[in-house]
Amino acid sequence: MKQADVVSKLGIAENNPVIMLVGVDNENHARTLSSVVRAAFNTDAVIIDNGLHSGIEILAHRRGVKLIGVCPELHITYPTAT
Repeated sequence: MKQADVVSKLGIAENNPVIMLVGVDNENHARTLSSVVRAAFNTDAVIIDNGLHSGIEILAHRRGVKLIGVCPELHITYPTAT
């Protein structure tokens, strides 16, 4: 699949602002993530994160901010039927 097709299916405009998070780990973790989501909401930016349960998922969902999680395939687990 071409990159343009992925971007189109996600509903992202060609010149959309992007915020990329790399290694957010500090004492004010929640405050930092909340500020990033607020900035993304105010600028209609897309957030790219490592997708490993940073806590930003819930914050982005509440505000309707687009979030793309990118992580190594070995770290992905899919639900299974029991």
